[in-house]
Amino acid sequence: MLANVFPLQGILFQFLFLLVAIAIESFILYRELNFSRKKSIDYAISINLFSTILGWVVFFYVHPWLPRSLKSQLISYIFFDRFFSFAQSPNIVTELILSGFVAFFATFVVKLKGLELLQILLELPTYVERKKQDKSNPRYFRLLAFKSDRLLTNTIFQANIYSFGVISIILFIRTRFS
Repeated sequence: MLANVFPLQGILFQFLFLLVAIAIESFILYRELNFSRKKSIDYAISINLFSTILGWVVFFYVHPWLPRSLKSQLISYIFFDRFFSFAQSPNIVTELILSGFVAFFATFVVKLKGLELLQILLELPTYVERKKQDKSNPRYFRLLAFKSDRLLTNTIFQANIYSFGVISIILFIRTRFS
């Protein structure tokens, strides 16, 4: 009875997707922003957990206002790992694709703002302490400026594209061969 109600398979795949996204995004943060390996992994874990938790909260908040056809398709996919017949609604494929794009860009914005917030919270005290020690060394001004906003935005966008791409391939393989 519990197996019919509790989406264990969905939870396990969410965990797999988190692991994949963290691995890909931490590598890109390490390569593009020259963070240490540990810092890039820590940042990737933090922003992915934050975006996942926020995504589920938003999903459960928005779910009652979704069109009935989209709502039933999403619930069917989450709980039973399959979509209903697409004959229910002629626009369901369009709605699912649009939902995917909205999820991609929303996740991108949440990850970008989450990383900016993490950098401010975790590195600003280091900057203040070092500035007091050595005001003449311009190297420490990089800590306040962090990385340029454009580089950070491009890097998070690139990381999000790669992680969403790999997760989409995993979903395709999962549905194709299951």
